[in-house]
Amino acid sequence: IGDPQQRYREDPVRMLRAARLAAKLDFAIESDTLAPIAELAPMLDDIPSARLFDECLKLFMTGHARASYLKLEALDLLSHLLPSQTRLSADHRELVLSALDSTDARVAADKPVTPAFLFAALLWPAWLSKVGDLGHGIDEDWLERASSAAETIFATHARRVALPRRFSGIAKEIWLLQPRLQQGGVGRARRLLRHPRFRAAYDFLLLRAALDPSLAPWAARWTDAQEPGADMDALFRAAGSRRDAAGGEEHETAESTAPAKRRRRRRRRRPSGGHSQGEQAE
Repeated sequence: IGDPQQRYREDPVRMLRAARLAAKLDFAIESDTLAPIAELAPMLDDIPSARLFDECLKLFMTGHARASYLKLEALDLLSHLLPSQTRLSADHRELVLSALDSTDARVAADKPVTPAFLFAALLWPAWLSKVGDLGHGIDEDWLERASSAAETIFATHARRVALPRRFSGIAKEIWLLQPRLQQGGVGRARRLLRHPRFRAAYDFLLLRAALDPSLAPWAARWTDAQEPGADMDALFRAAGSRRDAAGGEEHETAESTAPAKRRRRRRRRRPSGGHSQGEQAE
């Protein structure tokens, strides 16, 4: 109602609302309403990040996430709301769209959805660019670097959209679990199945596997592992027998998980003058 340019200047978030309604109702934005958006889109840069997070929930968590994303992209509003989305490779863009589709499907099925999973997908390319290949095992140094990279990305992202800590923490766990889902070992697999974020991390692995055939065997293993009576030895012991290519870390094998044989301690002759050094230290 009224002059669109004036209304957008009064509250730039109205441009996001116009995009959201067009996506939700599947209609074209009237030309007079559409025309000022290209010029005024940069005004979104001054909107408080907490308010933009609320708008993201309306855009992406109410059943029309993909349509909203594409509409924002077409109107050049996405670059002001989520700047990281303007530099995606084709594969990473497809992963984001798959996550949006998954969210829409869950909403349609009246299943719970969380911003944590969606933002894990949206910011995955930025995090992956900092940590590199996930297929070479993990160690304490990697975990520290990966965790630090996640915090840096969330802090940078918060300048535009403030993702609350309760969601960013879950998103980070989803990321950090990905390389663990690409490792074998029966004991490790059993522990991962009990992890509170396993299901979200598994769903994320499925998104990745749909685009990366090398991950398909892992996705299949974890799918089978969740079946009642799953043969965990058959699924994960062979996969765990490989040595980590990067750091030389030994994954769990039949030998490494077996109880160690007890060595018989050789009795040492006690010196006549007293106790041995070992016995004094005990």
